[in-house]
Amino acid sequence: MQEQQKEILTSEINLTTSSPSSSSSPSTKAVNNDTLKMSNTQQLQSKSATAVGAAAAAKLDIKNLNESLKDLETKLLKNLKLPDPCTVTLSTNNLTESSLVQALDKLQIAYNQELLKVYFKKLSNNNNSSIINNNNSSSSSNIYTISHQEFKTLKDFLLYVSKRQGNYHKLKRLIGKITQQQVIVQFKEDPSITELEMVPVRVSDILHYWSQCKNLECLKDLDKRFHDANILGKIANIIRQAHQRSSSSSRRPLPEFISIPQYYPTGFLTIIKK
Repeated sequence: MQEQQKEILTSEINLTTSSPSSSSSPSTKAVNNDTLKMSNTQQLQSKSATAVGAAAAAKLDIKNLNESLKDLETKLLKNLKLPDPCTVTLSTNNLTESSLVQALDKLQIAYNQELLKVYFKKLSNNNNSSIINNNNSSSSSNIYTISHQEFKTLKDFLLYVSKRQGNYHKLKRLIGKITQQQVIVQFKEDPSITELEMVPVRVSDILHYWSQCKNLECLKDLDKRFHDANILGKIANIIRQAHQRSSSSSRRPLPEFISIPQYYPTGFLTIIKK
């Protein structure tokens, strides 16, 4: 009897603890379906976000690659040694015939040697002029003394002296003419020169041309550089001192020369073979 009761109890316990997998309720199935759909949606969203991120990263990589290629191209162009252009550069300060000849020979350009010699010979002996080095000034300074070619006014004489040094306009025309325009000639001022350039002129020459035409009013027509350097005042003072020397026993020495502005700026001529 007891054994029968035990069997009945064991049977009831088994029925109670057994899994009801085969007899799930409809509500449970609906919940499982919703969960499955949500999981699928999340997976699709995750895949979509991954794809978008990958596309953005690819675009960024392409952009970075393009920038790197541009930087590399720039560096290569900088480091690439291009053949030097056929150019020479000369200073207009006391340019000599030999310097110009060497420059043209370097460019391997045919030129009229006779015309070149005539120009520099005329430049050195023009109007019976002579140049005397001033021992008290720098080696590049020259005192111009004229064998008294007649100028109409003192102003004309001063401009003549002022324009003798570094006339790059004449030099450009000369080079173009003797090479039959085989070159391009460019001028650039010397950036290292920041002060007004001056050239010396003998006081004896100033007094000579003053005596020919005793009129200082014409000096007022000179450009601003002459006014800034007070050339009119300096010449008036020299004339006054010279008059005092001739009318009295005073023998106060006159200065040997005064400095006047150089008309053309010093610079560089670049000759480019066409």
